[in-house]
Amino acid sequence: MRYSDTAPVEPGYYWLQDTDGEEIVEVWTDPGHPEPGTLFIHRCGSGDFAEVKSLTAAHWAGPIPKASPAP
Repeated sequence: MRYSDTAPVEPGYYWLQDTDGEEIVEVWTDPGHPEPGTLFIHRCGSGDFAEVKSLTAAHWAGPIPKASPAP
């Protein structure tokens, strides 16, 4: 995977590289949000979240493929 300035357009797990470093984040939508389809990130393990469009200095890679069961 390579990093891009293009923000995610669908939910999933992505690599995020920004001023705080590099980490895997979950991108999701909130069905109760007044603007349907608004994407948020969840910083895994921290409980912090933000709107994807608010991250101006972000580089993205993904979505990360889901793991398959072991044979």
